[in-house]
Amino acid sequence: MRSCGREAERTWVDRFLAALPSDARVLDLGCGVGVPILTNLVARGCRAVGVDFSRSCLREARALCPGAALVRADLAEVEFAPAAFDAAIAFDSIWHVPRQEHARVFARLRTWLGERASFLLTLAAASETEGEIFTDLIGAPIYYDAQPKAQSLHLLRASGFRIVDHHLEPVSDARPSTGHLIILAEAA
Repeated sequence: MRSCGREAERTWVDRFLAALPSDARVLDLGCGVGVPILTNLVARGCRAVGVDFSRSCLREARALCPGAALVRADLAEVEFAPAAFDAAIAFDSIWHVPRQEHARVFARLRTWLGERASFLLTLAAASETEGEIFTDLIGAPIYYDAQPKAQSLHLLRASGFRIVDHHLEPVSDARPSTGHLIILAEAA
């Protein structure tokens, strides 16, 4: 499940949503139960498409977002037509894909977006020596993978995106280059 509970995250999501035309076709990769992003897209009149691997999450999303098209798929394997979307968001989802696959996910996503389409995503930023992380969420092991911020920005640029803005929320003062990375990009 996703949360935009922290004020900094809400600000970025609001910024992304405010720039969308009301009838934009928007892809939400890793939509979870649909709260808060997919519900906001539908409420704004966007033609929203949510992708998630979890049947139970999609069942909840269907109840909360009856106006959204929902696809049960692995975000690293799903397929869409070229230029099918005006914008995309991948909030707290891509970090569940091994970092070795990030470039491929970004390149495929770029093909699904029209020119100058916005893309808001979050990633974990790791030090040079970190990477795979397993944590516990409600008693179940959860996989995360990360790479340094500079590498993630490079992969996005190499995939055809222009970085509009980004922010790194550090894990701690002792590790200022690691943490939660929020990136707003545009299809170039």
